[in-house]
Amino acid sequence: MPHDRDNEFFSSDLLDRLGLPDILKSMPKRSSEGTATGPEPKTPEEWRDQLRRAQRTILDQDEKLRRYEKHPIPYACVLSLREATEASPASAVVIYDGRIYEVPLPASVTVERGDSVRVSRETSQIIDIVDVPLPGKICVVQNAEKNTLCEVDLAGTPQVVLSGKYAGNLEAGDRVIVDATGSIIIGKIGRTEERFQFSGTTNVSWDDVGGLETAKRQLIEGIELPYKYPGLYTFYNKGQTKGFLLYGPPGCGKTYIIKAVATSLIKTHGGKGAETALIVINGPEILDKFVGNAEATIRQLFYLAKKHHAKYGYPAIIVIDEAESLLKKRGSGISSDIENTIVPMFLAQMDGVASSNVIVMLATNRPDMLDPAVVRDGRVDRKIKIERPKQDAARQIFRLNFKKTRLAEGLGIDDMIAHATTELYSKARALYRIRLAGILDEAHPEKDVPDEFRDMLLGDIASGAMIAGIVDKAISLALQRDIETGNTSGTGVTKEDVTKTITDLMQENIDMSLDAELREFGQDLSDRVVRQVQKLRQATA
Repeated sequence: MPHDRDNEFFSSDLLDRLGLPDILKSMPKRSSEGTATGPEPKTPEEWRDQLRRAQRTILDQDEKLRRYEKHPIPYACVLSLREATEASPASAVVIYDGRIYEVPLPASVTVERGDSVRVSRETSQIIDIVDVPLPGKICVVQNAEKNTLCEVDLAGTPQVVLSGKYAGNLEAGDRVIVDATGSIIIGKIGRTEERFQFSGTTNVSWDDVGGLETAKRQLIEGIELPYKYPGLYTFYNKGQTKGFLLYGPPGCGKTYIIKAVATSLIKTHGGKGAETALIVINGPEILDKFVGNAEATIRQLFYLAKKHHAKYGYPAIIVIDEAESLLKKRGSGISSDIENTIVPMFLAQMDGVASSNVIVMLATNRPDMLDPAVVRDGRVDRKIKIERPKQDAARQIFRLNFKKTRLAEGLGIDDMIAHATTELYSKARALYRIRLAGILDEAHPEKDVPDEFRDMLLGDIASGAMIAGIVDKAISLALQRDIETGNTSGTGVTKEDVTKTITDLMQENIDMSLDAELREFGQDLSDRVVRQVQKLRQATA
């Protein structure tokens, strides 16, 4: 029968010889005994459906093989465009794999300089534009006066590159991405100012800074007064202070007082240029493993400051925190001597600007590590120590922090401040006991002089940050207590919360190494003979 002959056509031996896909082998066929080994199509339509499925499978396999045979399509970056002439069609100059090619430009594709495109290997024509970011290097535009070309700072080396699609829309200070070959700008990622712009709030007034009266007075005199009393400064032929050094233990308010400086400067000049008045960077952020990058960043800092002055008429403040990491003493042998190039660049930039254009403010915990040429008079005229708060200053800082704190009913802020200060500076909270040799009485050298003892108290290592932390942790204790007791209306912070917080803080400091704090405490005892330093494990009586 015809149906049997058609079915016999798809015998297993024949399929093997033809090498057809497995789907045909799954079709119904006869065993050697003539019995069917699978479901057998009953109608011609079922046979046609099964044949169509087999055909689709064969075509899919063929398409997959063709994809494997094709060469990869290269991606290129368009450098420039050439218009069509009578002698030649329109074309594009592209760069691919470090080589420059001129390829035909199809009329169906609109291409701009700087576009990423796919190029056919067979026809060498641009197939289409692709929205795929290409890798490159981050540079800073130095000069963009020419429309199609601009000068960039590439790893500390000036280089001329094509502006690409950004021609006419670039200016000095733009951060851009140059393609991997260093030929053309392929991306724009913002302004350099945004990288160094202070991200915190600058609405901190002098009254918000607890204590530090001497430091505030010197900063006001150096920054505010030249603009408030220009006639007097002209009369005495006194210029504005060019550089400040803020040094002292960590956590004592160096960064906070810088915010007050910025607020004062902006307020003095009517709020103009608030976004660029404070240029802040940490010393380690400038360091770079590539030679020349750190020096380029320093040049950029001073360029931005001078640009701010030219636009707004008053100096920007360049703040370098952790300055000892960047401006380390040359020849110290502590690092890889990278300071041998960074320090001279910094000095050249400081000497190359007028004192009225830029104010440099260095902040450090280790002033002894700074290069003497950086901090000498004429460059850094004001050296201001940010000291640890004494009891009077601590009361001011406690007041600033308790001002917005909900206290327990019946407890006044003055009572809380007095209690917190007394607890912090209590003689019972001694961390170390130092045994000193007695001072010999020259009039009676034969007399035995007993040794003296000095205790280093928790208050001796206090800082503004520590005091703010005490208030915050006391609030946490009150909050946790209300949660546990189910009091959703809140009971407020009690004296007991503050006492427990300071007790826990003391134990934390006992468990830590306080070598730096001991050296600082011992500066007042430098003329005495220290016999013993004893670490106390519990509060003294």
